[in-house]
Amino acid sequence: MAQNSNSWNPEIPGQTVRLKANPGLQGQTTGKVRKAGSRTLVEVQFGPAEKSYKPKNLLELCDNEESIESLIRQGRYGGPDDLRRILTFEKLKGKLTNIFYSMETSQTDFYAHQFKPILKFVNSSVGRILIADEVGLGKTIEAIYIWKELQVREDAQRLLIVCPAMLREKWRDDLRERFNIFADIVDAKSLLQHVRLYLERPRNYSFVCITSLEGIRPGRNWDDQNIENPCAQLARLLDSHPASQDQSVFNLAIIDEAHYLRNATTASHRIGQLIRDASQYLLLLTATPVQVNSSNLYQLLRLISPEDFLSEDLFNQMLAANQPIIEALRYLWSTPANFANAKQCVEQAKRSPFFADNRLLDQIANALTQEIKESDDQRIELGFRLEKVSLLSQYITRSRKRDVLPNRVERKPQTLQVHFSPLEKQIYDTVTNKIRQQLKGKRGASLFQLIARQRQMASCMVAALETWKHDRILDQFIDESSWEDFGVLAHETKTKPSAPAGLYPTLSDADLEELKRQDSKYQQLRTFLQAEIKKNSQEKFVIFAYFRGTLQYLEDRLHQDQISNCLIMGDMGDRKWDIVQQFRQPNGPSVLLSSEVGSEGIDLQHCRFLVNYDLPWNPMRVEQRIGRLDRLGQKAKSIAIINFSLVDTIEERILERLYDRIQIFEESIGDLESILGDMTEQLLVEFFNPELSLAEREKWAIQRGDALKKQRLLQKELENEAVNMMAFSGHILDSINQSHDEGRWLQPREINSFIEDYFARYYPGTIITQPSNSSSGLYQITL
Repeated sequence: MAQNSNSWNPEIPGQTVRLKANPGLQGQTTGKVRKAGSRTLVEVQFGPAEKSYKPKNLLELCDNEESIESLIRQGRYGGPDDLRRILTFEKLKGKLTNIFYSMETSQTDFYAHQFKPILKFVNSSVGRILIADEVGLGKTIEAIYIWKELQVREDAQRLLIVCPAMLREKWRDDLRERFNIFADIVDAKSLLQHVRLYLERPRNYSFVCITSLEGIRPGRNWDDQNIENPCAQLARLLDSHPASQDQSVFNLAIIDEAHYLRNATTASHRIGQLIRDASQYLLLLTATPVQVNSSNLYQLLRLISPEDFLSEDLFNQMLAANQPIIEALRYLWSTPANFANAKQCVEQAKRSPFFADNRLLDQIANALTQEIKESDDQRIELGFRLEKVSLLSQYITRSRKRDVLPNRVERKPQTLQVHFSPLEKQIYDTVTNKIRQQLKGKRGASLFQLIARQRQMASCMVAALETWKHDRILDQFIDESSWEDFGVLAHETKTKPSAPAGLYPTLSDADLEELKRQDSKYQQLRTFLQAEIKKNSQEKFVIFAYFRGTLQYLEDRLHQDQISNCLIMGDMGDRKWDIVQQFRQPNGPSVLLSSEVGSEGIDLQHCRFLVNYDLPWNPMRVEQRIGRLDRLGQKAKSIAIINFSLVDTIEERILERLYDRIQIFEESIGDLESILGDMTEQLLVEFFNPELSLAEREKWAIQRGDALKKQRLLQKELENEAVNMMAFSGHILDSINQSHDEGRWLQPREINSFIEDYFARYYPGTIITQPSNSSSGLYQITL
């Protein structure tokens, strides 16, 4: 309480006093007083360099334990500046849950959906979530936003990012260019050193490290003390230092492409567990659509929270118990809303032991019991509360393009027909027939090796024959084809089969030169590129091809035809990023040639032409190609997807027809992966089954395409009448947009005012200026 009487002794130094007219301005008495007529003037030190005499009758003595509540009871209020100062101070403390500390902290455009994971994370009871956004929506940005939040809220100092090796430079560049965060790319030995240094001085050691999943995976006997390789030593060190409330090796660990951890028997999964246990917080990122009923999802959720997902049987029980909640949400979003059926579903859910004594669910049931009028506000509020009850919602967040992007990019496919010359047709038929003969009785690696040869032939006949003639092995693309079709990390393939004898036609150098002159497919490409470049000399094109030989052949031919181009493939290291940066320049090359592996992690949304020089036999690989261009930041209203149709070939009769039926080039297939399952391998085996005639294979492809089309239509119907199980998108996006519009984030002007106010109060006369030649937010302070 403040002492309102004048009985206090102003000659006692160190007393806390304040101005009655401005209680926010407080200071300490120095013990010096002087008289001015009948008034007593008291010297008060308001700051390190601010002393002044104030009339005693305008001052009051403060109680050190005086609270805001007591000030209100006394009617002692400050001015607007005091309120602004206190509000900014509370923001700076980093404890407010309705403030986005990461908002407007990056060199990126604002997208509301990228703050959904922050809301989930801040309110999470486990501090770990799976971010499963569709490709191209900015999972990297979302993860870094969460790191920025933790820096403010928790004074986080140590960040570890684990990703496939090919994505390390992408992460480093995004951190530096978008957030001004400088990260080190490290191997197991360097990361081990960082961890040891932290354990030696845990309070003051900070780092941001990026490492590859392949580079830190421990071997089978990693816990054997006699094994001294860096991976095993790192695993043992993490295992012996689990995170606690007092300290953790990593404040935040981010594991990108987390679907590589979904097999619980692998070294990748084991290092994921060790990193999780050594981290205060954890993010798993994956663009692979979440399959609710799959064991893969269970394994990822078990990584997130092993305490809650003890067994796959328990997980399935949770899904069953959660189903009435999903049904209730569907009834809320039906037109008109069916509140009675929603209430029945909620009552059914309440009978499950998983929802025993759930007060929020009781409140929802009561709200549905009352007489309520149908309104969007009511539905949104009830739906939002129901989503919070969902047993999986606190662990997963997922956004899809169709949910969060009102003006999505239109995909416009265009087909270039290729008619083989007599020489090309003869060679194609010869090789195809020999492959079919040798397929009989083949299984496993031998089978897929032969199929790969057929695919090489369709990709580029000249390049295929040159490769076979000189190399006779699959060294140049076995890692890439493993990645493309089956999602295997590079270097996991143990054997590299040699080509079978007698497969290839005997061709002289002269024959190859003639085949090169007759290359019908390349001639179509050249004609198309020259016509488009004539319309716009600065147009950019990305050409994807599956095989290295094809890409190198195209690089050479395009240079000969004066079409500027550059090439990226796997295992290029940092040089790949320099090439992409060169391609992005207005006066840079017109064409970027790329393999899937080479383009992983690269954003190419400045380009609107994509050319599939060949087609992968996995539909999801096609989607990932298109996703390089069809992503946030694409300025064009439409992107052109150019495909080649090899007339009267297996590829044209089967693969192209299948892709046409599922409309892969017109729209994102997104959640179709949950329908495709393991179709890729089945497609390859059936398409090349030597026991089936061509007509039988065509019929099978049409049936498969029709089945997929029906499944896709059914899935769309369900999505139209139901909300996303893991994110109540409409309500969340609206609240995020409102926060942005109302300035509920720490704004530069607030920090500016706070700092200026501090110096004005405690260092009067301080001059704060911004140099005229500075555009980086630097200021010069003269005390």
